Amino acid sequence: MSGGQSGLPRLLAAAETAAPVDAVDVIAEDLRPRNTSDSYAADWKQWTEYCALLELPVTAITPAA
Repeated sequence: MSGGQSGLPRLLAAAETAAPVDAVDVIAEDLRPRNTSDSYAADWKQWTEYCALLELPVTAITPAA
């Protein structure tokens, strides 16, 4: 934990120094279980490798496509 703070005080301190969207990310990261974050990272890595193989930008496909 940064600066010896934990929980809400740490989140508030991080939010004060971050843009609003970044503050949401800080809070979501704190609430998300570690294995979920690890799975998202692995999924993103696989997605970027797939897009590179097909020479597509990673944002070429939308969820509705």
